[in-house]
Amino acid sequence: MRARAHGFAWALGVVALAFAVAAGAAQSHPAARGRVARTLDTSGDHPLTTVATFSGNTDVAVVAVPVSGGSDPSGTLNLSGLPAGATIDAAWVVVIDYSAAASTALTFASQSVGSAAPTYVDPGYPLEVWRFDVASLVTGNGAYTFATTGPQQCYGVGLVVVYSDPSLPVQQIVVNMGAEDLANASSTTSFAGFGGTGPGRLIVMTGADDSVSDAGESLAFNGVVIPGVLFNANLGDFTSLLTESVTVQGGANTATITTGGDQFGWAVAIVVGGQPAEPIPAAGHLGLAILAVAIAALAAFILVRRSLAA
Repeated sequence: MRARAHGFAWALGVVALAFAVAAGAAQSHPAARGRVARTLDTSGDHPLTTVATFSGNTDVAVVAVPVSGGSDPSGTLNLSGLPAGATIDAAWVVVIDYSAAASTALTFASQSVGSAAPTYVDPGYPLEVWRFDVASLVTGNGAYTFATTGPQQCYGVGLVVVYSDPSLPVQQIVVNMGAEDLANASSTTSFAGFGGTGPGRLIVMTGADDSVSDAGESLAFNGVVIPGVLFNANLGDFTSLLTESVTVQGGANTATITTGGDQFGWAVAIVVGGQPAEPIPAAGHLGLAILAVAIAALAAFILVRRSLAA
């Protein structure tokens, strides 16, 4: 009897362990938190699209906080690295959610931004992404608080800020956003308008990616895989924000994310660098050009006067 009882207890322990392992593995998918499993999106059919393009003495900062499938997330987005007195050209708060929320309300920097339906949706689970314009509320470096009402399965909140300052190099910035749910799939987004080849940066933000490295994941730029990139929740469960050095080519550039067994959502992709398609003259060069034209006009006037006098 005692041996039989020990055997029964051991069997129960094995079953419990199996359930625990299965539950842990399920955390790699957004459906794990009390949601009904649905067909995974393996088509990469909702690529990110261009929101805005900027040229000149400009740059971009992206910060984010991880959210592990929680509801109504709140927190602080710490913005740094902007030159003192920089002009804020654009700023957006990005919210990634898998709960099919009808709307989300945002409070940012203690100010109500309002409530809105999702800006982008990839049906199925579905993946929803909100983009809120907060340019009027960003004044430079600082700690910006936020609070949301609506998302019930959020996987990350980010802040994208484009700014300009005379101290910055002349370059091009293309900001792409969307909602692309991926599982065993690839998706490619395009960035147009670069005038020449040069060094640059590729910035991507994803949500619901787990912390387990997946050999099937990759990030490619212009068809070339960037070595060592894995979407393994580098900010914390379950959010990744990656910045990679790339070579920007003239014309159009592309970024491609490929997933293996992990399912996650792609929301932001930004390319910085290269030269604008139409170079912007520096202020000093413009002044010299105007002076040269004025001198040429004066010289022509003197020559005409001398010819008439003769």
